[in-house]
Amino acid sequence: MGSNPTGGTYGIYTGNRSPGGCCVAPRSDGGSLRKGSDPSEFTCRDFDHYGYLLRVGMEMDGELRDPREQPVAAGVLIAESLRVGAVLDNLSLIVRKIQRLAPGNVTADQPPVWTLVFFGVADTETEALAAQLSEALDAPGWYVDLHTAQESFIVFPGRVIRYRRGDPQGRAEAQEYGRAHGIPDSQLDWPT
Repeated sequence: MGSNPTGGTYGIYTGNRSPGGCCVAPRSDGGSLRKGSDPSEFTCRDFDHYGYLLRVGMEMDGELRDPREQPVAAGVLIAESLRVGAVLDNLSLIVRKIQRLAPGNVTADQPPVWTLVFFGVADTETEALAAQLSEALDAPGWYVDLHTAQESFIVFPGRVIRYRRGDPQGRAEAQEYGRAHGIPDSQLDWPT
C-alpha cells in the first residue's frame, strides 16, 4: 500500500486479476482496495496499465471511500502570485483545471499573463492550506480564494480573512483589506 498526492491509498499489481481481466490490487495488510467485499466492484478502467488504482480513495473507518463523496472546498490559485522561493508541500489538492489567460486588468506589479489553478481540498484541510498559502503569496496585490459550503477563506500575504458565506460584512472586510494592499476592485471578484 502507498500514498498518492491527494492523500488517498493505492494498490499495486501483484498478478491477481479480477473476473474482467484487470488487476485486483491487494494491500500489504492482506485486504483488498475495494469499496465492498466483491472485487468485481472495480472495473479495468479503475486501474492504469501498471496496475495502480486510478480511483483515488480516502481511507476512513477502515474502508476506502471515493474523495468525491467527501466535503471539498474549492479554490483558485494564480501561480504567478507565489513569491520566488516559496514551497508548498505535503498538499492534498485535487487539481480540477489549469488555465492560462491575459486578464487585461493587471496592475504594474502583476504580469500580463496568468496561470490559474482551480483546485479542491478536503474541508477539514482548508484552514491549514489557507495558513500555508498566506506564507507563500507574494506582495503586493495577490490573494487566493477558498470556499467551503459554509465559509470563505480569502488568503492574502500574511493574513487570512475567514467569514460565513453570504456575510456582506465579512466580504466587505476582505475587499477593503485587498484594496488597501494594492488589489484593484476589478480583481476582488471571488464567489459570494
